[in-house]
Amino acid sequence: MQKRIFGTFGAGVILSSTALAQTTASKQLTTQELSGRVNTITTAVPFLMICPDSKQGGMGEVGVATPADGNSIHWNSAKLAFAEKKSGAAISVTPWLKQLVPDIYLYYVSGYSKISKTQAVGASLRYFS
Repeated sequence: MQKRIFGTFGAGVILSSTALAQTTASKQLTTQELSGRVNTITTAVPFLMICPDSKQGGMGEVGVATPADGNSIHWNSAKLAFAEKKSGAAISVTPWLKQLVPDIYLYYVSGYSKISKTQAVGASLRYFS
């Protein structure tokens, strides 16, 4: 008798959770329903997670495992000391979600210069409009 009550109770919980999931899934807003309202992202500076370099982004964001170049300051600035060239720079402009919003871009400028054999200085600027 206890086994049957628990089985009935378990089936009821599963069915009610499935119905709740279907109800909440049907309440998602479409882009037409959002027009005129503010839909802000509430996380702190999420644009820092966006890959600024198309080469490393195309390889699955493996910037840490590649040789040092102008974009190394984003992935691992310690690589700059081991760069083969004396200096380097990188510039990129990336349209972000252009199918949804046509005017959001990620601008990224970076560069480095070796001071000695084992020292380098680098700088980068990221602008997310």
